[in-house]
Parts: sequence; structure tokens; C-alpha cells
Amino acid sequence: MASADAPAAQRRDGRRPSAALVGSLVILVTGLAYSFCWQAVLGHQWAWSTPSDLWTSFRAAQYVSWGGLAQIYNNPAAYQTFPALAVALSPLAYLCDHLHLTSAYPVDLGRPSAWCLLGPVDLVLGSLVLFPLERLMRRLGAPRHRRYLVVGLTTALVWLLVAYWGHPEDSVALALGLGALLAGDDGRWLRMALLLGVGVAFQPLIILIAPLAISRVPPRHWPAAAGTVLAPSTLLLLVPLARQWRATTHRLWHQPNYLPLNHPTPWLRLAPVLVPAHWRRIQVSHYVTLPHGAHRLVQTEITVFDPNVVAAGPGRLVAVAVSFALGVLAWRRRPTLAGIVWLAGIALALRCVVEPVMVPYYLVPGTVLLVAVSSSSSIRRFVLSAIAVTLVSWLSYWHATPWPYYVMMLALLVLAAMASRPRHRDVSSAADVASP
Repeated sequence: MASADAPAAQRRDGRRPSAALVGSLVILVTGLAYSFCWQAVLGHQWAWSTPSDLWTSFRAAQYVSWGGLAQIYNNPAAYQTFPALAVALSPLAYLCDHLHLTSAYPVDLGRPSAWCLLGPVDLVLGSLVLFPLERLMRRLGAPRHRRYLVVGLTTALVWLLVAYWGHPEDSVALALGLGALLAGDDGRWLRMALLLGVGVAFQPLIILIAPLAISRVPPRHWPAAAGTVLAPSTLLLLVPLARQWRATTHRLWHQPNYLPLNHPTPWLRLAPVLVPAHWRRIQVSHYVTLPHGAHRLVQTEITVFDPNVVAAGPGRLVAVAVSFALGVLAWRRRPTLAGIVWLAGIALALRCVVEPVMVPYYLVPGTVLLVAVSSSSSIRRFVLSAIAVTLVSWLSYWHATPWPYYVMMLALLVLAAMASRPRHRDVSSAADVASP
């Protein structure tokens, strides 16, 4: 009887709208409404709300469209991730230049016309992660209503990631990483390595799940899989490293992080200082309203205090080392897909544990995987995991002194990891489960 009811349930589920599709439409519509209307309606300002970090990536894309791939790490835009996003946005940058559209870098314009094209692309790229996430939960056997809840929570987190912070590369890398884990579960190791390699080219910290993905590959294919994972990033970095070695290695190794808007943690005392705190004079651009209702862009010189700029890169190597240890553990215990995804969520969350300066969107990849795994657990574990993820995501925006902020974040991450832990047989080998 159950087998006869299963196809009917699948057909009913197939007639309902995809949670990922609904979530992506929500991100697109509400993201555009926020960017075009928030400042005008609530702030009464003649400006759009656009994420400043995205404009630095768009500036790097302009360099690529001008034939300056070697210069993306040697320009004032401070681009400091791998080049895949800049390369992916370069056709759009070329089109915007051809149409003479304005951008918000290097001058902070209130209404950059390039946002009319860049904004939708940013939001669409961010929403891509919802589709492999829903596919993952289907494979884990999560009930439909839980899939909708997890996709709804992820939609809110991704909305902040792309509409507020402007980092679609993190979402794209996570989407490719999820696709790689699913391909590894199907035994398609070459597809897994290719997806993971492209994901690393967008966001290098997705390498944290590479040891776990490769642990499912037969040992004789490990060198080929590792080479495939590293190939896309290596090819894209060849030109910058050959032409601008010092600037490229400085950006990628040190990973400069800035204190004024971000949250210091206790690890800040151990982080190398790249630029000491100092006062400087800068030009600030803003619009003024003329008597007849027109607007004019003016520049004002002000004196500002810049806190220390620290290197976050060395600390992140600790998370990379621990991820390799998790990969060895996964190879020895041979967990199921649920166990692999749970360990991947822990590996991505470790990035936040060792950060000298935290930014709230750093939490998104790890917390999304943890709550997704819990969707197939008991109702108590699922609710506890969802509450922990929601709280840590919300409280991460509150400014506090380093120790209270760090302890709060660490405690909630540990709670989310413990609540989402799969059943013992999902994280242990068959031999371990059968042994007395």
C-alpha cells in the first residue's frame, strides 16, 4: 500500500511550485524593490540602495573587459578573491561601457545607471543556490513542508548576502559545492571535481569541502580529482601572477579585512597588522537639491580615522587544515550523503571560528548546510537547528565587544551543529555500526 501511495505523493509534490523557484522570485522582486525604493520612501533621499562591495567586483570586471586581467589585484578597488566572478561579469561590464552607463565606483553615485543591469544579475546569481539545496533535501528524504521552511530561511540569508552585502560569488560557490557533493554521491567523481573547481575559482574558501568530496573518490583517482579541482583557479591566476606577482600574492595571501564596519573577535590580537590606524583626508561625494528641484553632485573633503587593517588570510589556513582532518575522517568512516553534508557544514562554519574580524555573511554557507541536514532529522532536532541558525544570523549584526560577540556566535554554531547531527549510521561506516 505504501509503495502504491508513493508515486501519487510524488505526482502531487511535482504539481506544486518549486520552493527554490518561489524563493528565487522573492529574492529578485524584493531585492529590486529594496534597491530602488528604500532610500526614496523611508530615507527621503535621491539615491538607490546598492551594495558597495559589489561595485569593487564590477570594477574588476571592467578591468577584465578592457583586457586588464593582470591588473585586477593592483587597482584601488581592492578585489581580493579569485577571478571567476570578475571574468563572469566582464561581458556585462563591456555592455555597460558600450551603453555609457555609470557605476558607483570610483565615485559613489546615488543612482548608478549600470545597476539596472547589474542588480538583477546579482540577485539571480545569488538565488542559484536554492535549486541544488532543494535537490539535496529531496535526496535526504526531507518532508515537503520542511523543505519549504529551509528554503524560506535560506532565501532570507541569501537576500542579505546579495542585496545588502553584494557577494553573489559566495552563493554561486556554495551552489557549485552542493552540486559537487551530489555528483560525488552518484559516483561521478569527474563531474564532482569540475563543479568543485569552478566553485573554488569563485570563492576560494569553498576548498574547505574539497577533502570531504574527494574522500568519496577511489584513491587511485585522487591525484586526477585534486588536479581538476585546482585547474580552473590556476588557469585564471596565471596572468595576474605572471604580470603582478607582488600585488596578487599580497591580496590573496593576506586577505585584508577592515574594522570600521565589521566585528572584531579575540583572534584580532594575533592577526598581522597590514596598515596601522591613522587619520586621513578623503573626498566625499553627495547630491544637493537646487532651488528649482534639480540635483547636483558635489564633493566635500573631510578627515576620517581609519582603524587597523589586518590580515585574515593566515588565520583561515587553520580552517583549511581542520577541513583536511575532516576529509581523512570521512575517508576512514565512509559516511552517507547526510554525514558528508553535515561535515561540510562544520568545515564551512570553521571559517567563522578562526576569523579575526567577522562579517555576518560569512555565516551563510555553513549554517545553510547544517539546517538543510537537519530537515531529515526528528522534529525536535530540526526546530532546534533552525532556531540556532536564525539566532546566530540575527545576532551577528549586533555590535559588541570581541569576547561576548565571539562566545555568542560560537555557542550557537555548536548548538546548530549538535542539533543537525545525522543518525549514527549516517556518519559511521557499516562496519562501525555492526560492531558491538
